[in-house]
Amino acid sequence: MSRSLWQPWSLRDLVTDLARGATTPAEAMARSTERIAATEPELEAWVVRQDPDPATGPGPLAGVPLGVKDIIDVAGLPTRCGSGLRSDVPPADKDAAIVAEWRRTGAVPLGKTVTTEFAFFSPGPTANPAATDHTPGGSSSGSAAAVGAGQVPLALGSQTAGSVTRPAAYCGVAALVMTNGRFPVDGVTGLSPSLDSHGVYAATAGDL
Repeated sequence: MSRSLWQPWSLRDLVTDLARGATTPAEAMARSTERIAATEPELEAWVVRQDPDPATGPGPLAGVPLGVKDIIDVAGLPTRCGSGLRSDVPPADKDAAIVAEWRRTGAVPLGKTVTTEFAFFSPGPTANPAATDHTPGGSSSGSAAAVGAGQVPLALGSQTAGSVTRPAAYCGVAALVMTNGRFPVDGVTGLSPSLDSHGVYAATAGDL
């Protein structure tokens, strides 16, 4: 039976609360962890998660939990690209360039979100947070669903054709596709260098 898990978490509100001291990075991480525990059995948005240290340096997003699509390297975590062919791949030695940039803002990678196989057609297990018996769209399905369910207020995707915009529309969240070539794609398993672009999800356009 379909049910809604849709409960986006405003990035803008969280950043404001962190800046004012109304909440702490540890509390933000705890909220994320609790929401994942409550919704992940049905949503299945994550491939692998970690318990990072919420303590961060200065930055505009210091303490914000971040989801990362599983074609993008995160140091210490495997990049399986949604494929059984990479089930035994070792953890990445370092962050992809784009993850390193987000870390510099203070965002804290919480883990890897589900992607269609190699960001192409074969879907993963993720449900749509607005209606769990519907598709979340692809290929950045886990990132869009995690934001739609309020598991994290910010998540990374990638787009070659419609892999960011389609899941955003299906899951009822906002997304931004960055200009191709604006940021390096080192550490990303892509499809087409001339088309691959980074993307980001948040609850609303105001959050973006």
